[in-house]
Amino acid sequence: MKVGVTGATGFVGTALVERLGSAGHRVVRFPSRAHLDIRDAGEVTHFVRLHSDLDAVVHLAGLAHSPGSTEQDHDDVNRGGTANLVAAMTREGIGRLIHVSTANVYDPAHTGAPIAETVPIAPRGPYARSKAAAEEVVRAHVASPLVLRPPSMYAEDWLLNVRKRVYMPGTGGRLGIRISHRPAVSLCARSTLVRVVEHALATPKLVGILNVADLYTYRQIDLADAVFAVDGRTASVPLPGTIGRAAAGLAGLVPGLARVSTNLHKLFGGAPLDLTRLRSLGLDLPARFDEIVASGPTRSG
Repeated sequence: MKVGVTGATGFVGTALVERLGSAGHRVVRFPSRAHLDIRDAGEVTHFVRLHSDLDAVVHLAGLAHSPGSTEQDHDDVNRGGTANLVAAMTREGIGRLIHVSTANVYDPAHTGAPIAETVPIAPRGPYARSKAAAEEVVRAHVASPLVLRPPSMYAEDWLLNVRKRVYMPGTGGRLGIRISHRPAVSLCARSTLVRVVEHALATPKLVGILNVADLYTYRQIDLADAVFAVDGRTASVPLPGTIGRAAAGLAGLVPGLARVSTNLHKLFGGAPLDLTRLRSLGLDLPARFDEIVASGPTRSG
């Protein structure tokens, strides 16, 4: 297949491009060596027109939690950029789109049963809202898209998202915490997402929304132990999850503390994803978090 990949130079994109190339696919990178601003409809149109024979596009490009970025910045890139791409694909008759969204579109305060694809979304924060808006664009203008919703991602050499779950915010990674009575959560290895995308490209009938994560759930305490082992930490502070969730709820009632509330919900609360649909695909997915982390460098991003 000839496959276009947006965000090809990013965290997931570099690994996906390498995997697709080794599997014999021809890959067109968006951007290539020349800079391509996905916010510029003219640039996107021109680039897609040059590659109108694409069999499919995997859309990874986006703006995620960038310091100093405004709500408008997120909307311009995530919703606006997606709209530009979809419009260009439609004009050129490219019908297969695999759109990588995020599980952040679900309510971070959700507790209880695992979150299925049918649960109504309730995005909080600029990033989540812009990704939800991008999903709306895709569903409105692409006949049979596949929308993937991974939770926090990691790789053996990149643990930034997981470190946010095991170190107290604002301490620069100096204060490790171990949270008791915290619900198990889902994580997604980069290799898990790459494997699912590869399968989806070979399975045109796979459409709709799909939660994508490791086929395991993780307790915060277990994540903390694995990360502390990598980082050489020996001391940590135990915290009860009930207090953290109460603080998250109170922060949500105070104007201007919405982001603090969302971050606390992510740290102390949450629920795993329902992976019933993913399991039905019968894929051989990567190992557990602790096994993947143990195979990587001793300290990374």
